[in-house]
Amino acid sequence: MGYRRNIAFDRAAAKYRVRKEHHGRVFKRSFSTRRLAELYLEQLEAQFSGLNLVSLVPTLSEATEQYQTRLTRANRSPETHRYYHERHRAVIKGIGDVRLGDIDQRHIDRFEAMRREDGVSPGTINRDIASLTQLYKMVNLSPTWRYDPMAHDKQEKLVYSPAEIASVWQRLPDKARVPFALCLFAGLRAAEAFRAKASWIRRDQGELWIHSGRKTRDQMKTALVGSLAALLPRRDPIVTLTKEGVYYHIKRACGAAGVTPGFTGPGLMRHHCATWGVDYSDGKFNHEDARLVLGHRIPGSTGRYVHSQVVGRKREFLELVESLANEVGIG
Repeated sequence: MGYRRNIAFDRAAAKYRVRKEHHGRVFKRSFSTRRLAELYLEQLEAQFSGLNLVSLVPTLSEATEQYQTRLTRANRSPETHRYYHERHRAVIKGIGDVRLGDIDQRHIDRFEAMRREDGVSPGTINRDIASLTQLYKMVNLSPTWRYDPMAHDKQEKLVYSPAEIASVWQRLPDKARVPFALCLFAGLRAAEAFRAKASWIRRDQGELWIHSGRKTRDQMKTALVGSLAALLPRRDPIVTLTKEGVYYHIKRACGAAGVTPGFTGPGLMRHHCATWGVDYSDGKFNHEDARLVLGHRIPGSTGRYVHSQVVGRKREFLELVESLANEVGIG
């Protein structure tokens, strides 16, 4: 590994190493891309010369692109990529595509006020700002502004009655029912429902094999009940509407059905799958069964084996939810 203009590439670590000596002091740091290494070196040289560093700092969109590259090199899951993409997109929309060094307290205060006016929860705003601070850390820059995270209580999710959910279901077009049913009849997360593939469906075995990309990064096998199997197409794409399209139809159906307060995402049906299975089972199923169906991590290697492999207990749980839903006209 030889240094050329103070930057060397370490093939073993796949890192760009920066080494700069100034008045007997050595500055060293490693970066995932050459662009970041060059930027850091430019900042050091400018600092040694007493120059203004603002012009050397990347814009929000440039920093976001570099952060996504960093996630790719770290082999982070697609969910992590999407999470930070959404957070950074919200920041760029609210603040503008300015350089990180140009963001001041007024930008942050306006961004918070705008997000609150849009009805965004304090918790989401906190996460937006936290994602912004990650960009500063990436380029070794300290923000000139301050943000105190807003206190917020996590609201308990509402549970609607089977009749209320049925009234929404009956007003949904068929294309919007597919992700809705995947969450209700299989306990999938909304992101999993939108990503579902025909290769996951094992009709002969009556099983659904959920492949990589899950929040926990585990693969999972669960039961495929009859009502869900009848709704699912046999070829990709399983969900033909966009996420925004599904949210629009669910929100509109809630309004037409008089369900108040309304909801938008099909992910709430995952919560109903677990809650109905426990509450309407007359004690047959408990919260551990719900965790098993939803694919929550169960501590220990035995728990992980049971979580991923045992389908029989999940089938009984999901068939109870299916029976309850069918009674009110869902499915």
